Amino acid sequence: PAAPLVQPSPGVWELNSDLVIQGGARLNLSGDVKELRLQSLPSGLTKDVSALIAQYGTIEITGVKVTSWNGTGPDTDLTVPTGGTRGRAFVRAVSYMEGSTPRPSRMNIVNSDLGFLGYNAAESYGVSYKARGCGASTPAICNVLDVFGTQTGSTFHDNYIGTYTWGAKDMQFDHNKYTHNKY
Repeated sequence: PAAPLVQPSPGVWELNSDLVIQGGARLNLSGDVKELRLQSLPSGLTKDVSALIAQYGTIEITGVKVTSWNGTGPDTDLTVPTGGTRGRAFVRAVSYMEGSTPRPSRMNIVNSDLGFLGYNAAESYGVSYKARGCGASTPAICNVLDVFGTQTGSTFHDNYIGTYTWGAKDMQFDHNKYTHNKY
């Protein structure tokens, strides 16, 4: 009863903690999963906000609604935090270097709906792809580290940023709709 992942009804799941896909693992959200609600309590404190994170892993989202949830129902964290310390649930794929070894991540989103996610904090913008450590002063890292993914036939709405990418490579964005995002 105290598990951070519960199924209140068939096809609907509520995640009340961060879920990190790592070590080359893969999470496939499709089929029997119709909706994933990420905890985003009114306090907005980081301990009260959950995230779905690929960190040297893969997230596959196909035909699923992913939304914030404040404990009373779906799509209930409607306020886009614009500053300060208030957070909101988010989804991200982050690649990183482990010594001299690149640890790539991938996130594929197909025929899905991702909304009411994100806030103004690094890698927490709503739906984010990032090659951590790649930048203007670190071209050697940029040459070997990428983050990958696709977004096709999906809707991204009411997020802090519709979709954010940094260090992305060979990504495909096709037939998506981005609406009512802050950025």
